Amino acid sequence: MAKVTAFPGSPRTRKQLGSRDYLSFARDLLQMQAEVSDAGTDMDEVMRVVVKSAQRIISGADGALIATPDGNKLVVRAATGTSWPLLGVRRCSVSYLSGQCMSNRDPVLVDDVFSTPGVDETLFSESGARSAAMVPLPFRGKSVGLLALYSQHPRSFSCQDLIALQLIAGPLVTGFAAVSQTKAERRATVMNRRFTATFEQAAVGIAHVTVNGHFMLVNDRFCEIAGHSRESLLAGGFQAITYPDDLEADLAHVEDLLADRAKTYSMEKRYVRANGDTVWINLTVSLIRDAGGRPDFFVAVIEDISARKSAQMDARRDPLTGLLNRRGLIDKLQLALSSRRKSQLPLAIVYLDLDGFKAVNDQHGHGEGDKCLTLIASHLKTMLRDEDGLARMGGDEFVAVLPSADADTASLVVTRMQDSISKAAERNGWEVSASAGLLIVQETEGASPDSVIAAADELMYEAKASPVAESILGTFSPVVVQPALSQ
Repeated sequence: MAKVTAFPGSPRTRKQLGSRDYLSFARDLLQMQAEVSDAGTDMDEVMRVVVKSAQRIISGADGALIATPDGNKLVVRAATGTSWPLLGVRRCSVSYLSGQCMSNRDPVLVDDVFSTPGVDETLFSESGARSAAMVPLPFRGKSVGLLALYSQHPRSFSCQDLIALQLIAGPLVTGFAAVSQTKAERRATVMNRRFTATFEQAAVGIAHVTVNGHFMLVNDRFCEIAGHSRESLLAGGFQAITYPDDLEADLAHVEDLLADRAKTYSMEKRYVRANGDTVWINLTVSLIRDAGGRPDFFVAVIEDISARKSAQMDARRDPLTGLLNRRGLIDKLQLALSSRRKSQLPLAIVYLDLDGFKAVNDQHGHGEGDKCLTLIASHLKTMLRDEDGLARMGGDEFVAVLPSADADTASLVVTRMQDSISKAAERNGWEVSASAGLLIVQETEGASPDSVIAAADELMYEAKASPVAESILGTFSPVVVQPALSQ
């Protein structure tokens, strides 16, 4: 048995119980446990069962109560017999006796209140008690209250009574554990419900992704944005749906997170939908680490920015032909020049001007002129690769950007473009051809999109002014352009 604190002197030991007394005690204890089981997680009912059982099982008890601390006060949560008037009392302070019982987790015997210092005056005086037995209610390493028996007679309780009282208090500890578990389950249920509501009803796409890039969890909005079914997404990973040109930058960001060089990243990228369409998204990713600091999974938030990107693209497109306008050409050239500096691969710029186009407008009207420009633009696009760029500069001038194209390759492209324009014009009864300036950018120091366009434009005008040449080839220099006759 645990250490017993007795006031005053040593408690008396009653005579040993006979076998019949033990059987009676066991039956009473089993009955109490059955009643506690029926009460389930209703702790108020569990406590009522325990105090009634304690007074019934332990002879000599006139009353019993359960008290729990509330700040520096004790609150009587259940009471029976002479202790019943104390039910709900909150004014009783945690005194020396109750404090000794709970803080040290020691059973306490009070032989006679009149000769014992530090008694709980409220608990004794209002019930007329002279002696008491108290046991702590331990839970998760601390005392969460006490179970006490009171008698109007002195020296009514013994060490055996304390043992019995501790056994009777056992279901309370079980009840506290069940209630705590129930509360934890309720909290978990609430948190899960909130998470599910947030995850599934969010206006943005949300996904959990393994460190290897496979989708673990995706919400409906993400499936809608990405254009794939949930089953398809969960069977693959983000690399499978990422537009190829955007994958390298995305993977570089992922490596930064895994190496702890960044806590989060955001980028604009494209997904390829199941039907082959592309969608622009804004992606924000954070890395979640486990308790040991190891990478666990990524949380990705996906916003559909197609409308904004479309508006941006419209601002960079020629409304008649759908080609890039000057603003779009500047952006394309800026990227091409930046790539040229890194790769050291050649870059070709073609500046085309339609000869004879003014006569189409004058003779057939502007509607026919628009048809001519639209048709020629569509033919020029078929001459180019996906990585190339084509812009209408206004009027009848076009500029093509040919990354990684050397002089020989670009010259062939120019010839094909001019032949295509001539054949389209002949089929439609237009006397239209094209003069071209072909600029090879071999040195990017001091180069800007405007300076490159101006240099190519100058070559085109030289070709237009020449009675022989249809195109002029030149090499870009930040200072001057040195043209050379191509044919």
